[in-house]
Amino acid sequence: MYRMMNQLGSLPAFSDLQAIYAAEQMFDSTAVDAVVLNSTLITSGIEDPAQEDLEAFFQTYREQEASENEFGIGYVQPTRIQLGWIKLDQSTFKNAVKIDRVELNKIWRQNRDTYPGDFASERFGLEDRYRQDQAAAMMVEADRLIRAQVLAKTNTLTKREGIVELPEDWEANYPRLEDIAESVAQRISEQFSVSLPTLDVTLIGDRWLNQFELSRLPGIGGSIYRIGSRQIPLYSLTQFFELEEPNKTGLDVQPLLPIVDHAAEDQAGNRYYAMVLDVRKAGPADSIEDAGSEQVLSDYKSLKAFELLKARADELVSIIKSNDSLAPAIDQIMAMAGDTEPTRPSVLSQIMVQTDRIEAGRIARFVDPSLNIPAYRDAVREAAAGLDPLIDPEALKQDPIAVAVPLPRSRALALSLIIAPRPLTAEDYRLRANTAIMQTTAQELRDAGLVDSNPFTFEALSARYGLEMLKAAEDEDF
Repeated sequence: MYRMMNQLGSLPAFSDLQAIYAAEQMFDSTAVDAVVLNSTLITSGIEDPAQEDLEAFFQTYREQEASENEFGIGYVQPTRIQLGWIKLDQSTFKNAVKIDRVELNKIWRQNRDTYPGDFASERFGLEDRYRQDQAAAMMVEADRLIRAQVLAKTNTLTKREGIVELPEDWEANYPRLEDIAESVAQRISEQFSVSLPTLDVTLIGDRWLNQFELSRLPGIGGSIYRIGSRQIPLYSLTQFFELEEPNKTGLDVQPLLPIVDHAAEDQAGNRYYAMVLDVRKAGPADSIEDAGSEQVLSDYKSLKAFELLKARADELVSIIKSNDSLAPAIDQIMAMAGDTEPTRPSVLSQIMVQTDRIEAGRIARFVDPSLNIPAYRDAVREAAAGLDPLIDPEALKQDPIAVAVPLPRSRALALSLIIAPRPLTAEDYRLRANTAIMQTTAQELRDAGLVDSNPFTFEALSARYGLEMLKAAEDEDF
C-alpha cells in the first residue's frame, strides 16, 4: 500500500520538451516599472460626508466581515469584554516592608558564604534580600486571602467539570474587586505589621476590549496563566466565550466571577486577578461609534478616493505612453492631494512579473505585496503577450505599453510600464527545471483530485475493498 502511495506522487512523467514547457510557463517573466497609487494619497481632498451618507455606507458593511467583500471593509465585531482586575505589585509589597535590623544580622550570620564582608558593607544586599523574602511571603498570603474571599461566595455552588454554576441572583451578590482589595490590604498590614496601601484595582467598564486591545493594556496585557505545562495569555479571555466544547482549560472564566484558581503573572512577577465584567459576543456593530467613528470615516473616504483613481485610469495610461515614464502620471495624482504633502510613492524598477509570482529582479529592493495578485499579474502578461520574446527594450520605447490595474483589496491603483519580456534562459532552466517539474507534478495531481483523496490510503482502500482495522495503534500488542 505504501509503495503504491509513493509511486502515485511520481506518476506524471516529463519528456525534455514537456519539462522545458513547464519551466517556461512558470519562469518566463515580463520586466516592468510599477507604482502603487494608494487611495490615502488623495483622501485629504475628499470632503466629509453628510451624516446620512456615512450611515448608509456603514449599513452596507455593518453585517459583513472584511474578508467577505473585495474592498476588505467590514464591521462585524469580534467577541469583546469589559475587564477588571486586582494587581499584586511586587514593588508595592517590597516598599511596604519594614527593615528589622535583628533579622538582617541573623541572615548575615547564617549566610556568610553569600555575604563574606562585614555587616555594614553587606547591608545593602541584606536589605534587598529581606525585602524580597518578605514581599514574597506577603504576596503568597495575599493570594490565599483573595482566593478565600471568592471561595466564600462559591463554595456552596454546584460545579461541573471544575466550572461553577452561577445562580440567577449572582449579579447582585458577586464579590466586588474593590472590597476584596481593601480587605486584603488591611489583613496583610495587620499580619505583617506594615502599612500596605490598598491594592491596585482597575475597572474598564466604559468600553469594549477585543484581543488586540487586551494585549495592549499596560502590565496585564502581557501576563500569562500557567496551568501545568500550558500557558494561556490573558488577552485570550475572549475566546472562552466562543468555545463550542466544554471548558477544560483549568480556568473558570465567567462574567462577574473573579478568576482566582490561577493568577496571571507578567514578566516582572506581578500578579493579576482578573474578572470579566461583561461580554459582547461576535456580531455586527451596533452603530458607527461601536465600529469606530474614525475607522468608518477613513474607510468611506478611502473608497471614494479609490473610485476617483479608477476613473482616471485610462487618462493616466495615456500620459504614461506619451512620456514613456510613470513620473508624469504620479505627478497628476500628487496634484490631487491638495494642501497636504503625502509621501511620493516610489517606482519599483524592473520587477519581474511571472505567471504565479513576482520577483524583485536586480534593481528593485522589494515587491509591494499588494501587486502580487492574479489580476495584476494576468493584466501585465496579457499586455505583453504579443511581443517578440527577444525584442530590444529600446524598440518598445517607440510604442510604449502601459497598464493600469485596480487593486480593490488595497484600495489602490497599480500603474505599470512594460520594459521588455524576460524569457527563461538556458542557464535558468538548468537551475530551475527540478522546481518546475515538482510544482507542475503537484498541480497535475491536484487537478486530478489525487492529493486530497489519495486512492491508496487506508480509508480509500477500505471503501473499495471493505478492509477493517483489527488492531488499533494504541493497543499494547499491536
